[in-house]
This record gives sequence, structure tokens and C-alpha cells, in this order.
Amino acid sequence: MEGITRDSAPKLWAVWESVAGKHRASRTTIVLSSDLNASIGEVRPFLGLLGRRAILTVGIPLLAVTDEKAFSAILAHENAHLKNRDTNGGLNLAELDKSFDLIFEYAPPGKTVSGSLFYWILAPLSYSLEREGIRL
Repeated sequence: MEGITRDSAPKLWAVWESVAGKHRASRTTIVLSSDLNASIGEVRPFLGLLGRRAILTVGIPLLAVTDEKAFSAILAHENAHLKNRDTNGGLNLAELDKSFDLIFEYAPPGKTVSGSLFYWILAPLSYSLEREGIRL
């Protein structure tokens, strides 16, 4: 993924580097979007052999309506997602939770055989999923 260069957005890069540090900033691609939002994700090129690379997406409208102090706070929030390693996993866990809710809505445990069977199969995972949900 190709992002915006340091030469074309030196102030944006300077704020990110001041928040994330030089090492993390050097492993980040910054992409501009039309959203009034900022987000961060990670990719693991070459099967993770080269470590993780961050993809920071920054909305142009967000840049237009925030001052440097507020923007630094937003980037600090995004950086915290990297530090806590909840960039991609939290979304996956939320999707998994929604899937279970949908299944159990149509096949409630205790009322249907398939729902009870599925619930019984998932029971050993419940503690791990609960801990992961609390961590996120």
C-alpha cells in the first residue's frame, strides 16, 4: 500500500513521529481518506517475517477541523491501539461475538438440539474468549 510521503506532508509526519516515536513511525504508512476519522491497522508482510507494519489512515476533514493538540490526542489514541495490539483482533472478536448471537437467536441452547450442541462445543472456548474480550 502506498501512502503519503514525508515530503508531501511533513507536519503530519512530525506529529505522528512525536506521538509514536521514530521507530514506530518508520514502520508506518500514512494514508489519507475522505472520512472524518482516523484509524490504524497492521499488516504482516512476508508471512510476518519482517515484523508488523502499521497503516495509519487519516481523514482530510479531520485534519481540517482539529488543531495540533487535538490531533496529537487522536493519534495517541490510535498509537495506543498498536501498543495494546488490538488493531485487528478486536474487530475479529466483535464479529465472532455477533455471529454467535445470530446463531443462538435462531437456535437457542436448551430449546433446540443444534443450539445445544453448538453451545456444548463452544463451552471450552468461553473462558478464553471472555478473557480476550476483557483485555480488549
